[in-house]
Amino acid sequence: MQAALAESGFCARRLALEITESVLLVNGSATVAILHGLRDLGARIAMDDFGTGYSSLSDLRSVPFGKMKGDQCFTRDLTVEQGSGFMCGRWSASPPVSG
Repeated sequence: MQAALAESGFCARRLALEITESVLLVNGSATVAILHGLRDLGARIAMDDFGTGYSSLSDLRSVPFGKMKGDQCFTRDLTVEQGSGFMCGRWSASPPVSG
C-alpha cells in the first residue's frame, strides 16, 4: 500500500477503508497489524455492517477504527425489542471514536 500511494501520489489521509467483521476472522492478529500499519500511513479505517458477524466488542478494542457502522438488521429493532433500550442509550451517548 505504501508503494502504491507513493507511486500514485495519492494522499493516504484521503483514503478510507471499510471492512466487515469477517475480515477479522481470518488471521486476526495479522489483520489487526495490517490495519494499524494502514492507519499509521494516514488511512482511516471503518467497520461496516457491525452486528452481522461473530466479533465481540472486546475483540474490537485492538482494531484502529475511526468509525463503526451498525448493520440495519442489528439496529432496526433496538427501540422496540424489550431489553434493548439500554443499548440505544449507550450507543447514542458514546463519544465519537477517533482514529
